Order: sequence, then C-alpha cells, then structure tokens
Amino acid sequence: MSEIFSKQAEPVTFKVDPVFLTPKELAPRIGGSTQSLANDRHMGRGLPYIKRGKSVLYFWPEVVEILRANRIEPRTA
Repeated sequence: MSEIFSKQAEPVTFKVDPVFLTPKELAPRIGGSTQSLANDRHMGRGLPYIKRGKSVLYFWPEVVEILRANRIEPRTA
C-alpha cells in the first residue's frame, strides 16, 4: 500500500474556457456562497473581480489559477 503513496502523481492538465461569471454562477463552482463573495469584496480580500456598472464579474481562468496556486498536497505517513 505504501507504493501507492510513494509514486509521484502526474500533473493534471485541462482546458479552461475564458468565461466571465457572475457571483451567482461562481459560488457553486467554488463551494461558497454569493454572500461570502460579497463579504470578501467589501473587505477588500478574496478573488479578483471586475466591476462593470452594477455588475460584478469574475474571470474563470484566473479563479482556477488562484485555486491551483492554493492547493495543498497532504503529507504521506
């Protein structure tokens, strides 16, 4: 069983479409809520966004890169 954990995992690659998402569309994709996204914007933290008039948009490829950068690899015992 230790052989499974000792092997290096191959990097996963996939194509991300360049899409702008509203908070309502983004929240379920990242496991959050629209309110938590709004709170983060108000506090000046969280994911980068674009404000266009009253609309708030998130650039999906940028969100994916941020999530990847914050990935944590568990240690093997």
